[in-house]
Amino acid sequence: MNVIKSGASTFLLTRVAGGSAVHLTPEEPEAGRGAVEEFWLDDERDVPTLRNYDRTDLLEQRWSARTLCGGARQWAVMVGGDGGPPTRFSDVAFAPSCRRCLALMDRHFPQPPAHDRLGLVAQVAADLVCEYGFAEVVQVPGDQQAALRKAIRVLVRKQSGHGSTTMVRNAAEYASCDAIFDQQREEHGRAAAEATSQALSGSGESRPVQRPEWRISWTTWTAQE
Repeated sequence: MNVIKSGASTFLLTRVAGGSAVHLTPEEPEAGRGAVEEFWLDDERDVPTLRNYDRTDLLEQRWSARTLCGGARQWAVMVGGDGGPPTRFSDVAFAPSCRRCLALMDRHFPQPPAHDRLGLVAQVAADLVCEYGFAEVVQVPGDQQAALRKAIRVLVRKQSGHGSTTMVRNAAEYASCDAIFDQQREEHGRAAAEATSQALSGSGESRPVQRPEWRISWTTWTAQE
């Protein structure tokens, strides 16, 4: 059987008809279905790799009719594993690719402990969002990204009364608040114009106006003892 186990839970790797994503299908012993339909086991089908699987296991009525992501369509067949494709219309895969199934799968794993610097980095980022409407945090460890995003949103809401959005790309997190950005845009524009005017020298040359720094690095900040 081509299954993945997570703690006490077991999931079958499956595909829906006409779909390319590999889904996770949970167990449902009371109203389950087999990993393949019985007609696929007929001798005339002549699927050589089918012999690599236990017939009883394939037909055991233990799998939910719906995938973990709860798609509108029922899944069609188990995806082949080490034994190869169990049917002529199946293929081989060893991990799910459905994004929704993967996101739901995360809930089966314990939350990683928060890093000591999480609170400080979240506070600095939230302060930047409240001042400029935007912040970027680079070099964020993968196991801290979800917690940092949530902490930033909570702090921005608490400090400004506005909601914010966060996203992750590679190891960088981006946080923004449209309401604050709109409020600050005109003010910062006037400040930049004034700074440019004041920077003009007698020769008519100008010095570059320093832009606000809204990018911070996770590795820079350490909680003070």
